[in-house]
Amino acid sequence: MPVQPQDKPFIRQSYRPLFGPTLVPTITLSLRLSRRPSKIITVDCLLDSGADQSIMSFEIAEALGLRRNQASVERGEGFGGQFRMMTFQGEDFIGSVSDDGSEHRFGMSPRFHEPGMKSMQVLGRLDFFKAFSHIEIHERGKYLDLYP
Repeated sequence: MPVQPQDKPFIRQSYRPLFGPTLVPTITLSLRLSRRPSKIITVDCLLDSGADQSIMSFEIAEALGLRRNQASVERGEGFGGQFRMMTFQGEDFIGSVSDDGSEHRFGMSPRFHEPGMKSMQVLGRLDFFKAFSHIEIHERGKYLDLYP
């Protein structure tokens, strides 16, 4: 169902630079564990419609109190080649975005790349995109709208 012009987007986010001067579709994400809801990490992430998984740096997992010896290691693959990524089975991650005092929370299953690997945080289709009824990317205007 198309969104009518009078419908207010849940959140409108302007593109921002993450690495270098290029403006990219960026979301400020709050991430927490369900068993530790008061420990919240806020991170700027690239919204990537070509990514299946959400992938973040291992430093974010550590900031949430997770340790490397708790992780299962898998092989990941992207445009930069293959890399090792870690998952935390049995951990329930909760992501959220907010705008004008309201907050939209959703479950996530992020993967975390190896410590020391330089990369941006990426929000993919399998968890972030499914948390919204639709997402509009306005490339000419350099902003995006998220609808719950």
